[in-house]
Amino acid sequence: MERNDTAVFNGTTLPPFFHEEYTILIPSIWAVIIIVGCIGNGLVIYTLCKNGEMTPTNCYVVNLAAADLTFIIVVVTISAIAFGMPDWALGDPMCKISVYMIYCFGIVRAIFPLFLVLWDSESDLPFDCSALE
Repeated sequence: MERNDTAVFNGTTLPPFFHEEYTILIPSIWAVIIIVGCIGNGLVIYTLCKNGEMTPTNCYVVNLAAADLTFIIVVVTISAIAFGMPDWALGDPMCKISVYMIYCFGIVRAIFPLFLVLWDSESDLPFDCSALE
């Protein structure tokens, strides 16, 4: 089957979306984001776990850094790889897993701050952060 890389809108042919410049530039920018995000979140986790007292605030920051690090490693990396290809080459299971991960991270990032509004005193803690010391 031959692939059509152009689109027609009101009789005008539009160029293909995957220009060679974009397939190099965008994944390069994403690679910088991945590297900076991994280093930054890794330093936050290392610093707070190694040197910081595990207060509820530090526990929250470590959890946010871990969630952000997981998001960067899984979703951003897959998206950067997929953007550089004209077709999805990672297989059907990986397609389903990546979409699932994007939705899961979106829901967690929307619901978790609402949960924290209710987390106003130490008596309301669902777990004890002092166990992490």
